[in-house]
Amino acid sequence: MRITNSMMVSTMMRNLNNNLNRMDKIQMQMATGKRINKPSDDPVGMAKVLTLSSDVAANEQYKKNVDEALSWLETTEIAVTQLKDVMQRVRELTVRGATGTLAPEDKQAIQKEITQLKDQVVSIGNSTYAGRYIFAGFNTINKPFTLEETAAGTQLVYNGRMVSPGGIVGENIAEADFINFLINPNNKELTMAQTTDSMMIEIGMGNLMNVNINGPELFQKGFGGIFETLTKLENVLQEKENYQHGFVDMRFQGDLGTLDLDNAAGDKMLQIKMGEDVFTINFPQQTDPLTIDQIQKSIDSIPHLKKNGVTIAADGTISADQKFTLLSSTLSSNTFPLEADPAYAPLLIGKRLEGSIETTTGQGLIVNGTSIPLHEGKKYDLDSRTGKEELLRDIRALLPSPLQVDFTADNRLQFRDAHQTAAPYDTIVIQDIGGFLTNLGFTDGQQSKQADIKTEKLNTSAMLADLDINMENILAKLSEIGAKTNRLELDQSRLEDNIINYKNLLSKTEDADMAEVIMKLKMEENVYRASLSSGARIIQPSLIDFLR
Repeated sequence: MRITNSMMVSTMMRNLNNNLNRMDKIQMQMATGKRINKPSDDPVGMAKVLTLSSDVAANEQYKKNVDEALSWLETTEIAVTQLKDVMQRVRELTVRGATGTLAPEDKQAIQKEITQLKDQVVSIGNSTYAGRYIFAGFNTINKPFTLEETAAGTQLVYNGRMVSPGGIVGENIAEADFINFLINPNNKELTMAQTTDSMMIEIGMGNLMNVNINGPELFQKGFGGIFETLTKLENVLQEKENYQHGFVDMRFQGDLGTLDLDNAAGDKMLQIKMGEDVFTINFPQQTDPLTIDQIQKSIDSIPHLKKNGVTIAADGTISADQKFTLLSSTLSSNTFPLEADPAYAPLLIGKRLEGSIETTTGQGLIVNGTSIPLHEGKKYDLDSRTGKEELLRDIRALLPSPLQVDFTADNRLQFRDAHQTAAPYDTIVIQDIGGFLTNLGFTDGQQSKQADIKTEKLNTSAMLADLDINMENILAKLSEIGAKTNRLELDQSRLEDNIINYKNLLSKTEDADMAEVIMKLKMEENVYRASLSSGARIIQPSLIDFLR
């Protein structure tokens, strides 16, 4: 085969380029410190690098989340500890104020300090971390707790809703004014479900942790809550003898009318407006008619509607714990929009119960004409949860539908009827069998009301018991915060170890051995120089070379 000069030059240039390419690759490794700079360098290794890099980034973000959660919990712990100190001071003042030898000016001084501590409690409830309110649930931008002056006195408001509108009210408030205040739809009491906003932080893949405490959860709702207890204490120090508190069971109802449950075409829907939010619910297409359970399941799939107690009945009635408007629906031929009306459950409420009661032969009660005999010689401890549940179980066994019975927050037996949107409301009547009714806090022939008001004596011992309950709740929250903090610190340590481990694996996979790279670069440099030297001998001298 004849080898021409041109072929030799071409081969030389190709080899020089190959040498340069190898030098460029090694120089890139030296400059970046990475063995793999593009997929073609090592396809399998690059896939592993991408996976490990993703793991490092994810764990670093989880660690940032944990650090944020720890800071949030530390701020929460400081606030709750401050609340504990306030309540401890309140208890000291309560014991001191109960002393009968105190002069009026001493009581007045204590009352002024209690008022300041009451304001401090609200201030603690509005504690912030990085400009966000820590006890506000989801709405961390707006101040959660405010005080509102109403016809029923000063009311504690949480995220725009009253915590306990039926809470402690001075006896100077007229009963009629108090009733009108209770049944006003704008004064609807917060339910516990509406306050359970959880701020979930992801601290691992699929590992969510709730790091917040809501205001009503900390301060407790109802007549034994911190705010109401402090209000009672203020009244005691002002030498008031009685206080009032009210009961009402209010919901909101809208009527779709007769339901069309045929959804073979898949066109059945329901649109609800609640507050400023509009929710559209599309129901599953199927050949069989929709069931009420399926419709309810679709409603419950929207957390906001479930939290606000939105339910549907077989007769087409939709009810909720918050005002709403039915904007449209193909479940019925009704005219839309439909604004929900307030609905009230008639209430029959007895006196506050304590201690234990025991039945004798032939004792019981009659509710709306239905006799409910109680077992002879049975003792119910009304200060214990077990005793109360046992009494409720015995009454419920024969209680006519749709009546319900339970205990109120301040330990009263309460009978409720179904919610109704218009007067005249159904009446619940309770009658005595064998002289036992007074033990349950009722009078013979007592009837239900749309809203009920009870007047109680101000009792320092009872207030001390309420303060102790509040203190136990605060200590329980501190324990909960401590447990969460310990868990987060363990997760923080785990994530730090994971990051170090993944980075080590990543380094072993993609990092270059610099000593080896320098040696290779020097070798390739020598090869390149040798190539240039040999190439100079291959290229023939030209006429220009002779003319020099």
